[in-house]
Amino acid sequence: EGARAVAETIRAAVAADRSQDCTRDTPVTVSIGTASTWLGAPGGLDTGVLLRAADAALYQAKRLGRNRVEAGTLP
Repeated sequence: EGARAVAETIRAAVAADRSQDCTRDTPVTVSIGTASTWLGAPGGLDTGVLLRAADAALYQAKRLGRNRVEAGTLP
């Protein structure tokens, strides 16, 4: 939940910022995938597993409409 809250804060801040190019207002959004585990998890911390889960969550966020945060699930 902590990672999701931080990611949501980042997503909202980016969406609220209205950067301007030379001719028009250009909205910018981000999609974020998160994954987490606890250090005492069976088998220890496997960064490869975490990265794959976060990557899958990122693509899920894009499939569901972009400009959102999705949490990955660990096997």
